[in-house]
Amino acid sequence: MIRRGINRRRARLLLLLLALIPAACVDSSEGSSTAGTLGSEQAAPGSVDTAPAPAEEWSTETPGGPPLTAMASVAEIRQAVEETHGRTSDVAQEVRRFAPFPDLPAMVRPSVAELRADVSALNDGSGPTSTAEVAFSVDGTVDELIEVFRADFGARGWVESSDRFGESGGAALRELAFAIPDTAYGRDDVLLGFSTATPLNGVTRTTVRMRYVEVLAVDDPTAQRFTGWTTGIPLPATPVLTSAGIHTSFVGRNTLHLSLATFYDSVSPEGVADQIRTALPAAGFTERPTPLTGDATDNWVHLNSEQFDTAWVSTQGNGQNPPSSANPTKVNVDARVDFTPVTP
Repeated sequence: MIRRGINRRRARLLLLLLALIPAACVDSSEGSSTAGTLGSEQAAPGSVDTAPAPAEEWSTETPGGPPLTAMASVAEIRQAVEETHGRTSDVAQEVRRFAPFPDLPAMVRPSVAELRADVSALNDGSGPTSTAEVAFSVDGTVDELIEVFRADFGARGWVESSDRFGESGGAALRELAFAIPDTAYGRDDVLLGFSTATPLNGVTRTTVRMRYVEVLAVDDPTAQRFTGWTTGIPLPATPVLTSAGIHTSFVGRNTLHLSLATFYDSVSPEGVADQIRTALPAAGFTERPTPLTGDATDNWVHLNSEQFDTAWVSTQGNGQNPPSSANPTKVNVDARVDFTPVTP
């Protein structure tokens, strides 16, 4: 009787285990069978799911708004930046709000993470140079995306000029360069960089960084999109503009960095800084101590202003007096503004 009772208990225990095992197998197989299906990922209870939104929930709105106009204000640039960053259905159209940029091949769930646009050689009679650079994440592996871009760019007649491998912070990098025949730039017009993030729930997201360079016509108003944000800052009259641009980044917070570079032929670095300091009160600005030394310096003017989180003007000469067209005083105006993407 005792042996028979033990055997019955063992049988019931065995049946219970057999009933549990298939259920566990079903959960595992369902997870693996749906992991490769876009938009089907589910986070475990209590975990943080950082996977991108499902494809059917991705942005389907027409991306981007109108391009920035010449002499755009800080508020206009900031609004465009906030609308551009995050989920989109067309990366190229987002970037074209700020600078010329070519169409890109179709991609799955792109999301803009970083943007840089600037115009240099503004004083060059042959035409200013526009550079646009965007970093975005997208579904797919590096090899898959390289195949897509190569096929698309090759069909346009663009010539691949280099294919390099590298590493940054332990992550593998791949960089391709393309030259566009018969362009005024004459060097690698397009630069593509690829780095793969850790797959999450079976979906691999690759970060793509693309730079595009184009020489503009001398009178192209596109070149003046970033030259008006300093309006109100009391810079001396008649500067010679050399470059202007924006750069967004995320280091603890989303930050928009604006820059403008000029030079003056007949004013010393100290003279430019003194003129700015004298005119600050009437322009509604005050000067604050520099963060490095705690005191104002002769050639560095740190500004307090409601429209910027921080702003400063730095002046630099080459040690030769008096300043002239051959020995100009360089003046850089920089500002930072925090922003919040509309579609993170």
